[in-house]
Order: sequence, then C-alpha cells, then structure tokens
Amino acid sequence: MSHLRSRVPKHILFLGVMLALSFALVGGLGTYLAQGLNAEYSRIVKGQLPSIGLVREVSKANATGRRLLETTENRLTGEEFGVLQGGIAEIRVENSARLARMDLLLGSVESVRLSERLRMDRRAYHELADEFIVRLSQGMETEERAMWRARIEEADAKYVEAQDQLADYCLRSATAQGDVLTRSSTRLMWFFMVFAAWPLFLVIGIFLYGFLSTLLVFVRSRRNV
Repeated sequence: MSHLRSRVPKHILFLGVMLALSFALVGGLGTYLAQGLNAEYSRIVKGQLPSIGLVREVSKANATGRRLLETTENRLTGEEFGVLQGGIAEIRVENSARLARMDLLLGSVESVRLSERLRMDRRAYHELADEFIVRLSQGMETEERAMWRARIEEADAKYVEAQDQLADYCLRSATAQGDVLTRSSTRLMWFFMVFAAWPLFLVIGIFLYGFLSTLLVFVRSRRNV
C-alpha cells in the first residue's frame, strides 16, 4: 500500500503536465486556425462582396446614361448638347472611380481578365455614344438615328454582359470562399471538441489504472496471507 501511495503524486503530476500541454496545444492551434478563418472572412467581406456592389453601381449608373441617350431628340440645341454631355461625363467619372476601387479588390487572374474585358467594352460603348451625341448636335434623320441607336444598343449590351459576368464571378467566388469558411469552422469545432474531451478520457484511464492497481495489490496481499 505504501508503494501505491508513493505513485499517486506522480500520476497527479503527470496529469497536470498533460493538461498544461493540452491547453497550450489547444491555444496555439486554435489561434492558428482562427487566423485562417479570419483571413478567409476578410477576403469575402473586404474583397468579393464590395466588388459585387461596385459592379452593380456601375450598371445602375450606366442605365441612367443610357436613358439620357434614349430620350434625346433628332437634333440638339447648343444648351441641350451641353447638358447631355455634362450628365454623361459625370456618370463616367463616377464609374471610373468605382472601377478603380474595384481593381484594388480583385486578386484572381480570372477576375482581372473579366475586368479588362469590361473596360474594353466600356471604351467601345463610350466612343460610339460620343460620336452619336456629336451627330445629334448636327442633326440627323429618323432613319439614321434608328441605325445609330441599334449600334449603340449592341455595344451597350456587350458592356452590360461584361458587367454581369464580372459580378457573377465575384458572387461565385464569394460563395466558394464561404463554403471553405464553413468547412474550416466545422473542423475547428471538432478540433476543440476532441481536445476538450481527451483530458476526461485521461482522468478515466488513470482512475481505472489506479483501481486495477489497487485491486491487484489487494489480491496479492490476500494470497500472501
């Protein structure tokens, strides 16, 4: 029995050391995994989602500019020409600022490619619209106006399609990153559950070991009687 009593403090010390190491391991790995989750969350919140919002703002402003062109007459006075040019120029400045902010958020090769395509289609649409406005200031017949509007609508459709493709890509990317975040959160939850439970199993094991040791000592002592 004295032998058993001398071993109890060692078991307690071992348990304390293992618990301390367990808490240190949980804290270190937990911090590492949490940082990974935070990085994924930041990429979604600070990158993809704002990009979608900026593209949608570009689309909304572009629709306003398109309505300005559609409501013009076959001939513009000098004042009307100035108002139309000023309104469209303001929209373009605002959209250029939005696209510049968006470029700072885009990181993947595919998103950059889609952004470059958007800018190319935007430039083609603007060049055609500018020429249309100048011709309106000089006056045009209804047939000529219809022809120009068809060309502008075709260029605008390509521009809008480029906006939609970029926004859809950002949305799919955000969804995929969200799935990764969900899986990482699940792994982190299981990690903490496992490391929270193992000290309990350790205590049970030590208890069983102590019980069996005591039982074994008792049986041996009875045999020696």
